[in-house]
Amino acid sequence: MEALPYIMTLLIVLFVFSFIIIGTVPSNVVKINGAVVMIVSIIGLGVGMYFKIIEEDQTVKQKNERLAYNEKKQEELLKEKLKLPITDILIEPVSKTEYYKVTTNTGIYKLAYAYDPNDRVTGFKEFKQITSTIN
Repeated sequence: MEALPYIMTLLIVLFVFSFIIIGTVPSNVVKINGAVVMIVSIIGLGVGMYFKIIEEDQTVKQKNERLAYNEKKQEELLKEKLKLPITDILIEPVSKTEYYKVTTNTGIYKLAYAYDPNDRVTGFKEFKQITSTIN
């Protein structure tokens, strides 16, 4: 689908040229050919827009799947590391950073997740306890 923008541009140019030809050339044969090119380019633009919408929908679907996976994986990693149920863990993103503030009944933690090349959580990049409530 990388060629789609180029094809769409070509179809728009063909449409414009056929529109100009129909309006300026006195020959009926050329006008008929221009009308055929115009109709074909309109059909091509419609098909191209359909593929563009499908591609965007697929991208959104993949992003939503990745976000759901990451959220589930983050919860699993925290439950495993802190040995607590997820209901006892408060996770807050620190604005404009990759870090999260995690609050539990045992303390406050600062952490960052490690990601693979597909932006999926693979583990902890950093996990540090800031304060402890256990003496």
